Amino acid sequence: MGGEDFAYYTERIPGCFVVLGVGNESLGATYGVHHPRFKADENALPIGSALHAKFAIDAL
Repeated sequence: MGGEDFAYYTERIPGCFVVLGVGNESLGATYGVHHPRFKADENALPIGSALHAKFAIDAL
């Protein structure tokens, strides 16, 4: 069975879940991450990189 364990991790360690680059209809990026037709919008990568850096800095 497939599943997401993230909820269990955040019971002990604070965290956040970001869904980024999965809602661009013009690129066909409309399926969820566990769907066989999943496609990410790679134009969102710079935003995702900035978010990860900000999360890391805030955590320090």
